[in-house]
Amino acid sequence: MLPLEREPTCFRCLSWRCDLPAETDLDRLQALLLQQGWQVNSGVALLRIFTFGLNEVSIVPRTGRVLIRVNALVPELERRIAAESMAVFLERALDTMSHNPR
Repeated sequence: MLPLEREPTCFRCLSWRCDLPAETDLDRLQALLLQQGWQVNSGVALLRIFTFGLNEVSIVPRTGRVLIRVNALVPELERRIAAESMAVFLERALDTMSHNPR
């Protein structure tokens, strides 16, 4: 799984982060996420924002940093699990990309 860390400034366990491998093709990743039911909220060059259910994932293309925002309605004890499940979705998409090169 992608190494997931809680954002140090978030005390309610709502914000998490990890980093994509440097060679990640973000256009292919976006296409795979859309195939899996994710929705694009923003696709500007500086930041790509996706939602799945009530949670949000932002990807900074220049750095590969992934910011996972767990919805505040998720009970506090389940927030890490919610963030980890989002990271697993990303990991599976990356795995699919590596097994199915263009």
